[in-house]
Amino acid sequence: MLSNKNYLSKRKISWDFIMKKYKWKAQSFDFSNKKDMEGIINLVRSHYDNVDESYPEYFQWEYIDNPAGKAIIWVAKHNDEIVGQYVINLLKVKIGEEIRRGSIVIKTLTRKDFERKGIYVCLANKAFEVCREKGIDLSYGFSNPKVYKANVKRLGFVDIGKVPLLIIPLNIKKLVEQHIQNKIYIKLLTPCIPILSISYNFIFKVLSLKNKIVEYKRIFVNEVNRFDGQINIFWEKIKMKYKNIVVRDKEFLNWRYFKNPRRRYKVFIAENNRKEIISYMVLRISYVNKLKVGYIVDILSNEEKLGNIGCSLLIGKAVEYFKRKSVMIAGCLMLSNKVYFSLLRRHGFLICPKRFEPQPFTFHVKLYTPELAGILYKLDNWFITMGDYDVV
Repeated sequence: MLSNKNYLSKRKISWDFIMKKYKWKAQSFDFSNKKDMEGIINLVRSHYDNVDESYPEYFQWEYIDNPAGKAIIWVAKHNDEIVGQYVINLLKVKIGEEIRRGSIVIKTLTRKDFERKGIYVCLANKAFEVCREKGIDLSYGFSNPKVYKANVKRLGFVDIGKVPLLIIPLNIKKLVEQHIQNKIYIKLLTPCIPILSISYNFIFKVLSLKNKIVEYKRIFVNEVNRFDGQINIFWEKIKMKYKNIVVRDKEFLNWRYFKNPRRRYKVFIAENNRKEIISYMVLRISYVNKLKVGYIVDILSNEEKLGNIGCSLLIGKAVEYFKRKSVMIAGCLMLSNKVYFSLLRRHGFLICPKRFEPQPFTFHVKLYTPELAGILYKLDNWFITMGDYDVV
């Protein structure tokens, strides 16, 4: 008899046979069925303890209230209980000179006792069929190592590269103490910590002086609790500077950062003396393995001289804010060919060593419109931040 692995590696798969063999069935998620909603929430809770996605109000916000439309969700059921899910959330993406329908793959889960029974690949293919029917041009995502091979070899995703994670350590002593468990190493390193801290603080001060802004009188930085119509004017001015970018208009940004029922973000804008937005920045603080972490979730400017100065002011403000909140380390996803990469480096951000990354930020794209391959399969054509990734 063929092994589970061999059953699922055949080119032509009889999903009816596999579902019957392993006693599960695939079906489109019914948003009106409260029991199914509870089933998805229970599935999330079986994998992760007390995460935002395990709350009904978060489900409502992310999958139903999304201004781009309801999520595409396929589930696997066993004895009327959900044991797997594949979720694709909709969004608008500017590709080349056009605004197109895009999507992001998120929260793909299979209950542990139903893993390696074909659920992941089957549900994915079902969801992809719906994407094609709805005229969606692409799906993208950040694959973790567990599903990387399935995504690339079985589901047609193209790995177009890795997005660098930039980090800035803000409390070296606590970072060393938390990450080194061996008491002997701690004793050996303890005398070195003050030297490391002084050295890093000196470098940081030098960088701060180097980046001192002399044109600040023409720029006004303010915190906002919602975006108004000025952000649409800003978006229309800057959108053609990027080949591939998720649409960042008023509707999307307010939904993403101000209507989230579980997460709180700090949003700052830089304006010129005509009250026009020249750059904005979104921040968030959370805990990762008891480590207080700060994120520059999103940052964007008009990429003109004054806009980049405003952007530099915002990055400096972010570092000050994180220090004031006792954040130990802060991070930002940014491609190296973007101006923000250089601005972050000037403020003391470093490329995170591979061994310390929470996971590789490998960017995958699946096309339903093949003629877009030329522009979408080049990583440098994209603008990507943590705001394009639902985890933060």
